[in-house]
Amino acid sequence: KTGSTTLQTFFDKNRAGLSAQGVRYWYTDTPTGSSISLANAALTGIGRKLGRARVGARAGKPTAEEGRERLDAYRAELAEIAATATESALLVSSEHVSVRQRDAESIAAIDALFRESFDAVDYIYYIRNQHDLALSRYSQRVKGGMGVPLDVMLDRSMKSLDHLPFVETWIDTIGAERFHLRLMDPTALVNGDLCDDFCHVIG
Repeated sequence: KTGSTTLQTFFDKNRAGLSAQGVRYWYTDTPTGSSISLANAALTGIGRKLGRARVGARAGKPTAEEGRERLDAYRAELAEIAATATESALLVSSEHVSVRQRDAESIAAIDALFRESFDAVDYIYYIRNQHDLALSRYSQRVKGGMGVPLDVMLDRSMKSLDHLPFVETWIDTIGAERFHLRLMDPTALVNGDLCDDFCHVIG
């Protein structure tokens, strides 16, 4: 709930412009999707249980074998991009990394996937005021047909609303110099705009 779809839509619409600036936008599912299959594939390599994954128009839960096949395919594709791309940087966006890669082992796994092919790998993570985040999550779930009261949902998701443990784990695992924390708030964003802010961070 920190503008991932907004950014992914922006990246897709400005693919040519990004390429001209030396940045290739890469995704694993759909151009404006969440690349959930990427987050899942990284877990496969360490034997974790896979969550839901969307490939094209098909949603489902891949088997461990399918997950390994996807991981191998992504590894090969990333290596090919690194070897042949005319752009100097690769841009990947997935909000599911913040859900699936929450401990040192899973963070190291997805980092290793990228570092096999790229010398420098950085991460940009947006956090949001917890009150706004909780209400946004609840609104999305109500629209999706969830009939759980707000207080029950808050009890279930309270741990995930605490940004500090997540941020500290990422920093401890990959180093503070590669983890760029941003606040999704108009007063903190460059020009008060999420897309402008992201472009500013990547230079």
